[in-house]
Amino acid sequence: MPISFRTAAPGALVLAGFLALTVAAFGQTPALPPKLSGETVNVEVKIVPFYAVDAQGNPVYDLRQDEVELRVAGAPVPIESFDRYAIQTGRAGAEASPLTPAPARSVFFLFDQAFSSPTGFNSDKRLAARMIAGWPGGDRLFLMVHGTAAGIERKLGPVPPDAEGKKELLAAIEALQPETRRLELQEDTRADYGPAATRASRGKFADAAPASQRASVNDGIQGSVRNEYHSIARDFASSLGDFAAELRRVDGPKVLVIFSQGMDSDLYFLGSSGLKVASTESVEVDSRRAPPLVDRFRQPLAMLAESGAALLFVNTDRSPESDADAVLHHMAQSTGGLYLEGRDPRDLETLIARSTTAYYEAGFHPAAPLLERDSAAVQVTVRRPGVRVLAPAAVRTRESYLALSTFEKRRLVIDLLSGGPAAQRAHSPVRLSVQNLEGRVVSQAASGHPGLRFEAAWPADLATRKLDVYNVLFAPPAEGRKGKILRYDVREAVASGDRAALDTALEGEGTVVWGIVAVDPETQQTWLSRLVLKAPEKPEK
Repeated sequence: MPISFRTAAPGALVLAGFLALTVAAFGQTPALPPKLSGETVNVEVKIVPFYAVDAQGNPVYDLRQDEVELRVAGAPVPIESFDRYAIQTGRAGAEASPLTPAPARSVFFLFDQAFSSPTGFNSDKRLAARMIAGWPGGDRLFLMVHGTAAGIERKLGPVPPDAEGKKELLAAIEALQPETRRLELQEDTRADYGPAATRASRGKFADAAPASQRASVNDGIQGSVRNEYHSIARDFASSLGDFAAELRRVDGPKVLVIFSQGMDSDLYFLGSSGLKVASTESVEVDSRRAPPLVDRFRQPLAMLAESGAALLFVNTDRSPESDADAVLHHMAQSTGGLYLEGRDPRDLETLIARSTTAYYEAGFHPAAPLLERDSAAVQVTVRRPGVRVLAPAAVRTRESYLALSTFEKRRLVIDLLSGGPAAQRAHSPVRLSVQNLEGRVVSQAASGHPGLRFEAAWPADLATRKLDVYNVLFAPPAEGRKGKILRYDVREAVASGDRAALDTALEGEGTVVWGIVAVDPETQQTWLSRLVLKAPEKPEK
């Protein structure tokens, strides 16, 4: 997901020219809001969203609080708030519900270009077109894709589901293409190694060389293909974790629809078996060379389960020759999502619409034992025969800096530097206690180093504490240009003697922001220096 920048507060410290410093007051930094107070972790009421359907798959709008049981970490918890809403679908013939319309949802359509068949991908596009045509108003729609080159990326959105927004979204979906034969495990490794005179007729393969002589070539082909497949799948797992972290930052109800044909189940659950292609022999392969892909997906799936999104895994081209849908089944089960498969877009569209119409939110306050962990398994049970729910499999029970992923910490720091503590709190439930980091900026021209140094005045009580220190330089958005991170350096658990001074070198042109953030992971106390600089313009040639 692209970084969203906010323009830094104007000029408490301006660097005019490459080495000349112009400061209103020595070591001055932008004014910050008063120091935050409160607990080390955020223990606000937690919301568990869910959708409900009956045994026939029809939405259930009239559940009562006393019919719903919420279990967190295996134990029942009191429900302190209970709200129910109706998604007013735009499908023809749909009945309107008397319930309060749901708040605007963020809806993400994720097309897997890498692990989709051509037939399935085209069916996915037809299904998405039907879904969008009848999508209710008020939501925000996004188009996401997963490819072998860039991982998961946003192609479009947010757009409203009005006539113009739907037209734009449909056009973007129609333009998508699968990476046909980009990832193929079942490569045809047969080859004709005989002299030209003895080769078989066109369209056939001659057994000119014994299988034993071809085995090493076949093994190399298959090994290369599997390695590439494995690599792309690992990258998918990594980008899925980053996307899950991004989903957590999105407020309000959210829905993620993933269109895919799944992955090879053997590589996912077992890893490489070491079986030689075109050979009756087999060898034992060190499992560390090609371990089961599921090991790479456990953490990203756990993060997806905690994102608060309703998850739909859709397979429109289940193959009778492979068990790739078992992978999607596992992903759905691990996250609390719903796995749907079928070849008729009309049936799938109806099922998806019914499954995401009757929306509920149950709130609970984490008790002391739950606050000893960052997250816990959650289960929603309805005491009414035949009623099933679509609900996340996990919930964050406390919010702390230590529990954040590397990606989430990066976003937290950028938010803090570009918009201050208010922007950080707006996008993350972690509550940092922020205060100014005093110090002075000096030029290093005398040493021949074309850069700047910030000599921090660290408080005396930090002498024995280790901090995570971020040294960031970025260009905020301006007319005609997007925001861009120029440098992003992070050091964890930095002792007092190693953080006396921090360096940077001006890059780019125009206004840039040099930010230094230091966080005590245990207490979440944070020290911030944010300097607005003016990088030199390149001389005209």
